[in-house]
Amino acid sequence: MYIVAIHHLQGNAQELANNLAKAIGITAYEARARVSVPGGGPALIASFAASEKATECALRLKDAGFDTLVVDSDHMESDLNRLVVKHVQFTSDALQVVTPQEQHIILPYAQINLLLRGAGIISTTQLETSTKKKICPRSRRGDRWTDDAQKS
Repeated sequence: MYIVAIHHLQGNAQELANNLAKAIGITAYEARARVSVPGGGPALIASFAASEKATECALRLKDAGFDTLVVDSDHMESDLNRLVVKHVQFTSDALQVVTPQEQHIILPYAQINLLLRGAGIISTTQLETSTKKKICPRSRRGDRWTDDAQKS
């Protein structure tokens, strides 16, 4: 799959939305969400199975004044090459991390391509069932309480 994105978005959001809408054939309302990204992007615009279609879309966007990027999804980041950590320490020459498996790793800054901050939300539910039996030797007969033990 080939992904088309735009980046370095600057200027009036409504004007950008109008230009994007014309370039890819959507409404300005739909385009507004794609150009209203923090920091000017990147913003995902479309995905295609064929590289030729992605390139055509990127050229239309470039002609409309957008900085474009076409990425082959086979070359994108995946879980296989991510390093998930639970503890981080910054030193003068390296990043020291501890993985969830308690592995201590030292990463020199020159070898780091990307730092991506992530947050996880863990929700737990605890269900406790208790059964109580209460034995009462008294029972109600008519308007008064009687002791069942007295009957026998």
